Amino acid sequence: MIDQDKTQRPETDPHAEAQADRVQPPQDDAREAAGETRQPDASAEEDSPSDGTVEPKKQEVDDQAQAQTESQPESQQEQPEKPAESPEQLETYKNQILRLSADLENMRRRHQQEIAKAHSYGLEKCFRELIPVLDSLAMALSSTDEQQQSDNPMYEGVALTSQMLENALEKFGLARVDPAEKDAFDPELHEAMTTTPTADMPVNRVVQVIQCGYRLNDRLLRPARVIVSKKEQ
Repeated sequence: MIDQDKTQRPETDPHAEAQADRVQPPQDDAREAAGETRQPDASAEEDSPSDGTVEPKKQEVDDQAQAQTESQPESQQEQPEKPAESPEQLETYKNQILRLSADLENMRRRHQQEIAKAHSYGLEKCFRELIPVLDSLAMALSSTDEQQQSDNPMYEGVALTSQMLENALEKFGLARVDPAEKDAFDPELHEAMTTTPTADMPVNRVVQVIQCGYRLNDRLLRPARVIVSKKEQ
């Protein structure tokens, strides 16, 4: 009996059993390998949306499109017609338009006048500074005797300089106010320094010019200073 049982048992190779033990991984290593492979599956399931849901961006676009379609008919609704204006109201509107147009025309004219004045009187300050120079040259010429005037190069040079300066200023609109003797006294252009009784001259006449005046175009820069005649007592 003992011999029969020995014959029925298969013979095992010790080398094959050692090789099988090497091929099979330990139980702990197999579990760690299984855990590493499951982690990416769980993250993929969290990132991917569940069935039947819509992404937030697409849902916002759909909501905006739906709101536009709902508000479009309301904006296209016909507005009620306004009641007709009364004749009195129309007349009021007409008067307002005429008043505004008149104000604009007056403003345009004032603007043009200001521009013209700026062009005409832009050099007023410069002329006011040059007038004393003309007065000095005139005094230098008047203080020279008649004997010294002839064949005197100094006198001739001063006279020529004064004449050239006056001609240059006249080109820019400067004019001399120099009334003649017995001319009527004009308070807008003349300044009476004193009065003197005269027998051969009517009243309010220019007897003598003390200092000539100047004007720029139509604006008086300095009046002529004169002596005026009066009635004898």
